[in-house]
Amino acid sequence: MESVFRTDSKLYQIVEKIVNLVKLNMTWILFCIPIVTIGAANVALHEIALQILNGEEGYIVPSFYKAFRKNWKKATKLWIPLFVVGIGIYMDVMFWQQMNGIVADTMKGLVLVIGMLYLFLSIYSYPLTVHMETGLKLTIQNSALLAFKYLPKTIYMAVWLGILWMLGKVWAIGLLIQILMGGSMVAFLHAAVLKKIFEKEKIIEPMENNKEQEHSKIEKEMNG
Repeated sequence: MESVFRTDSKLYQIVEKIVNLVKLNMTWILFCIPIVTIGAANVALHEIALQILNGEEGYIVPSFYKAFRKNWKKATKLWIPLFVVGIGIYMDVMFWQQMNGIVADTMKGLVLVIGMLYLFLSIYSYPLTVHMETGLKLTIQNSALLAFKYLPKTIYMAVWLGILWMLGKVWAIGLLIQILMGGSMVAFLHAAVLKKIFEKEKIIEPMENNKEQEHSKIEKEMNG
């Protein structure tokens, strides 16, 4: 029984990750309150979620704030146009929902497609901002390319968003999960998929390579 509470036990590590995801989600919500900061908060969310996935997280709030400050400028440049486009899509949805007829049905379908494309771009653009020093145009282009190159995985990530959203609508516990760790859980689940994609595309180095490099560095320091 004592082994369950050891810091290297599986249960302890799972509980620790859940606690860190709750801390991350609460911090993310707090930093999203001024609308203009949502972009930088989203980028920081994805950066820390990947660290939690890799078991590299330290103190969540200071790490989040550091990532927030580091990515503030480029994340805000990404967020402002995405916010404007998102508002436009939302207004179109509200408008055409009140209309009936063949034209209205056609437009509803078109807006749905545009909304899905917007969602796909959003899934990739914030994590890419963490790992690539590119301008807005190139970030959007890369997001679109990856979204369609890995379409099944893109759909899988979009489905997780839908599942967590629906859980909050139909289940009280699901709503509680949404409040406590909705955003961070999505970022964590997406990080598990995006990590493999980014490693395959050589956007980030595989963890094994990083560990080998660190081990080699330590050996050189000890020998030198």
